[in-house]
Amino acid sequence: MTQPESKELGVPGTTPLGAYVPAVTIGSMVFVSGHTGRTATSPGARGEVGADVTFRQAQDSARQAAANVLAAAERLVGRHRLGSLIQMRGYLRAARDFTDHSAVMDAASEIMTDALGGDGHARAIVGVASLPGGAVIEIEAVFGLTEPVPGGGGEPPPNPLFSVFSTERDDLRRTFSMFPSGVAGVCSWIEGAPAGMAVSSFTCVSLEPPLVSICVDNTSTTWPRVARSARIGVSILSSQHEQLCRMLASRTGDRFSSASWSVTDDGAVLLHGSALWLECEIRNEISVGDHSIVVLEVCNSRLFAEASPLIFHHSRLRPLTVTQ
Repeated sequence: MTQPESKELGVPGTTPLGAYVPAVTIGSMVFVSGHTGRTATSPGARGEVGADVTFRQAQDSARQAAANVLAAAERLVGRHRLGSLIQMRGYLRAARDFTDHSAVMDAASEIMTDALGGDGHARAIVGVASLPGGAVIEIEAVFGLTEPVPGGGGEPPPNPLFSVFSTERDDLRRTFSMFPSGVAGVCSWIEGAPAGMAVSSFTCVSLEPPLVSICVDNTSTTWPRVARSARIGVSILSSQHEQLCRMLASRTGDRFSSASWSVTDDGAVLLHGSALWLECEIRNEISVGDHSIVVLEVCNSRLFAEASPLIFHHSRLRPLTVTQ
């Protein structure tokens, strides 16, 4: 069995093939337009089941179409608002002597049940002569909502350019991680040993006076220790530091077991192999939401132009690739 492309429940969005929207809300329901088994990279199975499309291929397309329907609903209302499946309707392009329409549609029902649970849903499937793009199957559905949607009740969303904004922490982390940034090791010498953490929120603030900033989680137990030093080292990590970065971000173990460093007279710890060293003093600390913005005044700096910086993007660490 081929599993449908998915991230959590759904798949990356595909562009509608006509003058319509993928899904709309009316009252406490979501109506999802017909979706075939195509993805962003594949048109899906084409042809007639029982002729040039096998039964297994038709089932795989039904699974992918169901995943596409779920994704369209999620993008409109958010996963946390998507309730039970009320009704699903399928259109199957089949040879004249093909009669196992329901068995093909069962594959779509399994995807829906695995994703949403529930006590079952109403369903219909009919055979047709043709479908958009030559697809073998198209599926549409109606879902119930667990809570009202802003701009619902038959009205368009407040801004159709955007999907519904989710404030769940994991969703926000994925959203914010789409901004590529460097990674800094923020370290100091405390009680005869280095203490430090990795941050991806380093920002240049001012030239006169020279100021930079970082953001730290208010629940961090490392930052209060690092901040006790007279001065703090900010090392912009290079592409050779992926393992060190993960260790600096870990909650357990010796974060500096694989690192080499230097310590300034005022207690700033600077990591060897970095692209940039900054020796800083805390200028200000402002609590905003669940993080604090820490403004640092740069006292000394050293640039290592030959080092390629490490990049954090889409929740992954990546080397900076330069093309000519």
